[in-house]
Amino acid sequence: MSEFYAQNIQNDTIVLDEEESNHCFRVLRKKIGDVIKVIDGRGFEYEAKILNQEKKQAICTILQKKSTQIYHPNHHIVIAPTKSGDRIEWFVEKAVEIGIGGIHFIETKRTERSKINMDRIKKIVISAMKQSKNNYLPILTGMVKFKEILPYDFIGNKLIAHLNEQSINISTIHPLLSQSVLMIGPEGDFTNEEVVLAKNAGFSEVSLGESVLRTETAGVFGLTVMNLITTK
Repeated sequence: MSEFYAQNIQNDTIVLDEEESNHCFRVLRKKIGDVIKVIDGRGFEYEAKILNQEKKQAICTILQKKSTQIYHPNHHIVIAPTKSGDRIEWFVEKAVEIGIGGIHFIETKRTERSKINMDRIKKIVISAMKQSKNNYLPILTGMVKFKEILPYDFIGNKLIAHLNEQSINISTIHPLLSQSVLMIGPEGDFTNEEVVLAKNAGFSEVSLGESVLRTETAGVFGLTVMNLITTK
């Protein structure tokens, strides 16, 4: 059954926005009376019947609603976007497929770009969410300065990827609590001043191994390890 994403859900009615409606009618050739599956990004999925098409929107009625369980620990990644938009978009797609609770973009002293297209990022997130059958939309934060992310109220462990003598391998952390956060720097790494600021804010230094990883690779690798070692 085809799957769509909708935010406009009221009582027994679901309204697909113009983009989802276009995919429904023009791409998948759905018709009035067809039954589709809709997810809301909050853990619920709906079996719905298409009733009408109004102002480029599909109007559907809910036939069945059920909740789905989250199947990953819901960690957050704070990451400095790469100069190449394709590379950071690849990270976003894979992170959602793996399972992530939040993606937050930061501007550090060595970050190679100061803006990011959050509309495009959200489209990638929604597509990956539907493809991976993960019915939870992660929290998304647009570009903020490095210092502005430090006071955020992250629930679990707070980690910053930085390779030096004080860093411990991320795979050895125990316990690693659900909804922890890992901060990934730019290609030139965090500055010493930024690392000190992070440590003063409660972050611990961790390494992702001996290899020097690209930013997007570090994000995917770090998230995967965190999901695997999380304390139940």
